[in-house]
Amino acid sequence: MAKSGKELLIQKEIAVTLNQCVDMYEMLEVSLKKLLELMELQTGWIFLTNEANSYKLAAYQNLPPVLSDNNFNRLTCSNGCYDCACLQLYWEGYLHKAVNSIKCVRLEEAMIENAGDTRNLKFHASIPLTIRGRKLGLLNLASLEKKRFEQKELLLLESIAYQIGTAVERIRLYEEQKKQEVDSIARYLVDYYKDMDRLNRQLGKASTRQELYKVLMEELSSHFECWPKIALLIEENNELLLRATTHGKETKVLNEKSFSSIPSIIHKTYDEKRILQNHQQPLYYSSLKTWEKCYSIALPLETNEKKRRALGVLLLSRETETFSDLEIEMLEVLAGLLSMAIEKTYLQEEWEALLVEKERNRLARDLHDAVNQKLFALSLTARGLQKVTTNSNDMVSEAISDIQKLSQETLSEMRSLIWQLRPQELEREIGTSIQEYGSKLGLQLDIHGPVNLKLPDKKEQALWRIAQEALNNIKKHAKTNEGNVHITKTSSFVEMKITDNGCGGASENQHSIGMKSMKERAKEINAKLTIESISGNGTSITVTVPIQNGEDKE
Repeated sequence: MAKSGKELLIQKEIAVTLNQCVDMYEMLEVSLKKLLELMELQTGWIFLTNEANSYKLAAYQNLPPVLSDNNFNRLTCSNGCYDCACLQLYWEGYLHKAVNSIKCVRLEEAMIENAGDTRNLKFHASIPLTIRGRKLGLLNLASLEKKRFEQKELLLLESIAYQIGTAVERIRLYEEQKKQEVDSIARYLVDYYKDMDRLNRQLGKASTRQELYKVLMEELSSHFECWPKIALLIEENNELLLRATTHGKETKVLNEKSFSSIPSIIHKTYDEKRILQNHQQPLYYSSLKTWEKCYSIALPLETNEKKRRALGVLLLSRETETFSDLEIEMLEVLAGLLSMAIEKTYLQEEWEALLVEKERNRLARDLHDAVNQKLFALSLTARGLQKVTTNSNDMVSEAISDIQKLSQETLSEMRSLIWQLRPQELEREIGTSIQEYGSKLGLQLDIHGPVNLKLPDKKEQALWRIAQEALNNIKKHAKTNEGNVHITKTSSFVEMKITDNGCGGASENQHSIGMKSMKERAKEINAKLTIESISGNGTSITVTVPIQNGEDKE
């Protein structure tokens, strides 16, 4: 009774091992060891085979030394599959069930060759591991004391062999599934990085932000169809602006689009600079289509500096499932590429501005060294002629006087032009610079504003150019030589208002170069430009520049 209980316990342990283990060789080793204990045998080994008539030693217990010598050379498939009677019978289809005693060719050859210790073993029992006609392997058991197995023992061995075969097939299917998963992930990674490389090259070709947003959305909608809903939000002047969207194949690139109800996931990602996910949350953007409940992920876009600065947020949405860890790692790469591309466009814009300023300085220098000097010489020549021809014909004297007057006016305008091209005055306070420029134009200005107005160079330069154009308009068109300049600075904006009491009648819809220039300069710094001009009541030009808290000279 005690022996029967022990046998049942061992059989249970074998069954548990076969059902739970996912490592092929561990499962076979443990099962073989327990089976030898159950059957009170000394030696055993298992071959695993395939349909190609090859085999390999998969597990063994207490082999005779002659079989384990030389790295198990005698148990290795080296010259085809017909070096062993048990395997030959198995492949030829004669071994369908447990065979009590098969003479082992390997052990017999070792005895003839006196190759080593065989422990006097000559025979072994062989039990096929065959499931639904599929040949999976062969179980061999031997013991010097055990000459024959009883029928019930053979039946037990066949039962356990069937369980082992089933476990082998299960683990093979599991390994094949894992291999397919690995292959699938590998294909996904290869395709993803291929798409990332193409996207990176396309982003690198974009020279402006609008072009960049368009390229990004087109590439994502064409090659990353797993994210059918995409929104790109960019930080400008401490405000998130919706710059581009994709819904299926429909892509929109927006020039100016702010909205009041930004989903909280975007706000949190922007503020906390970390990736966040929403699970089946509805998305709605004002003035856009309503999006169904989606699985969304928001990726922060930021500079690659030590002190990271937020650039915006990329929002991806789909209706199927949350984003996996692998996808998130990939999306971090995408966010990094996009952030670098946005930084590149900023640097490109700054570089172009520097080139424009450099060209302005060159022109100013050339005008000063060439044209300005010649005008000055012409003025001196006219003055000398006037003295020499004092008693000459009145018409000649008058013509010489006109030449001198015209040359002096042209010289004055040339100096003003040079001054505009090369604004050294911005090294001083902008109000003082505006006052000096007005004096050069012959204007009397009443200026009010902070003594020390600190702004980034780009914004201060734009304000200065707008002020120049406004003063030029007073000089040329207002029929007055008086004006007022009010500059106000708060924590969120700087406002400059230039007014005159002239004839008015200007319109901000005029297509003059001056009006167009002021609008373009205001747009470059995301400023708001307002022109009010009623005929007979003067003109008022107001420019409002948004700033960030504590914004100072760059």
